Amino acid sequence: MSSEAGLGKNVLITGASRGIGLTFIQHLESQQCRRLDVQDDISIKFAAEEVQKILGDEPLNLLINNAGIFEIDSGVTMENPNRATFLRHFDVNAVSYAIVTSVFLPLLLKAASLNQRALVVNISSFMASIEIGKLPPEDLGCSVVYGMSKAAQNRYTRVFGKKYVEEGIIAIAINPGSVSTEMNPKGNVSADDSIADMLRTFAKLKKEDAALFIDRFGKPMPF
Repeated sequence: MSSEAGLGKNVLITGASRGIGLTFIQHLESQQCRRLDVQDDISIKFAAEEVQKILGDEPLNLLINNAGIFEIDSGVTMENPNRATFLRHFDVNAVSYAIVTSVFLPLLLKAASLNQRALVVNISSFMASIEIGKLPPEDLGCSVVYGMSKAAQNRYTRVFGKKYVEEGIIAIAINPGSVSTEMNPKGNVSADDSIADMLRTFAKLKKEDAALFIDRFGKPMPF
């Protein structure tokens, strides 16, 4: 492997059909890592069975929970909060992360038991930070919904990371930056640059980084 050898051999990425997830695959392919895109129409249980078949007796070294939604044109405002929109964001951006991670936890623990790399990376956002996730009034609305769901995701990462670090798993939440994607056309960072930075950061993660919220360069961010 190249400079990202610290990632381990087997990598699973959710939400890899476009944007950040797809760019992760493009970067990791050159390192001959296994990959599986967990699509909405594939149940988590079936996905776990497929991963087990692919891996055989091998463990899972890196789980990147990337699947997410940001319905920027939903019409939600502070005066008109739509329950269904809130629930969709929390389901995809927070609840699904917890469920997917639990399903693949045995394979991650297997990696840790073999003294191999065992990482859980949850793709978060600066909007998850209660302290710094401030936007001008005209950008409120669905960005509040998105930020709330990502804050919930960060809380999960914090608890999971604290619980499993002594068993050899390092779990972190990471802000990839304002990446220019279909979901975020106003982004000021290219997906290639963001992913390259994050992969370098993943390779350097240590036990003391577990349960942190960091930026793509590895600098801690406030929850």
